[in-house]
Amino acid sequence: ILENPKTNEKIQLAIVTFGHSDFSPKTSEESRNPEDGVKQILDFDTDWREMDIPPFSADGFTPLGEAVEFGLHLLLKQKEIYRETAGTYEQPWMVIMTDGKPYDCQSITNEFGKYLHEFGGYVGIDDYGKKVKNSISDIANETSELVSKEKLNLISVAIGDDADPKIIKTFAPNNKVTRINNLNFSEFFRFFSATLADPSQGYNPGDGTDVEELF
Repeated sequence: ILENPKTNEKIQLAIVTFGHSDFSPKTSEESRNPEDGVKQILDFDTDWREMDIPPFSADGFTPLGEAVEFGLHLLLKQKEIYRETAGTYEQPWMVIMTDGKPYDCQSITNEFGKYLHEFGGYVGIDDYGKKVKNSISDIANETSELVSKEKLNLISVAIGDDADPKIIKTFAPNNKVTRINNLNFSEFFRFFSATLADPSQGYNPGDGTDVEELF
């Protein structure tokens, strides 16, 4: 972003991570709270140009739905600030990046051995025959509706073999999922920065072997 004068001037960033020791096998099952696994690293109010972004590492369970819900709240709040101050703005971009499956989906998988998609927003049935709802269904519906109304631009990214593109795709069903191979994040962000500089061109990771589109 810093290499491009257009993006350097206009971009504000927020970073939300999900998955660390506060929500992991290290915490007792009765005290596990997915929201404890969501952390805000950077706020829109912070000048990211003067900040040393810390290194990130994967750990713990994957509270994907809770993280996207929190991130969307930040975006909508920032849009309201723009409306009250500047009166105009470009629609925001959200990038969802994950290397795992949502925590509740993972739990159902461990119990039933496979995903059960025929229930729409549900991922399985408990011992009493009750449908088990997953944590991403409501927020996925909200993001996909905003995307369809062109109120939100969304890029979904699968990292490694453990991420399920079908689950990630629910946040924007009409968009392709991007897969990053060999952990080549620099190439992905190069494409993304070019997109922010000229949104009319759309996001296209190209034919590179380290960044590809799925579905």
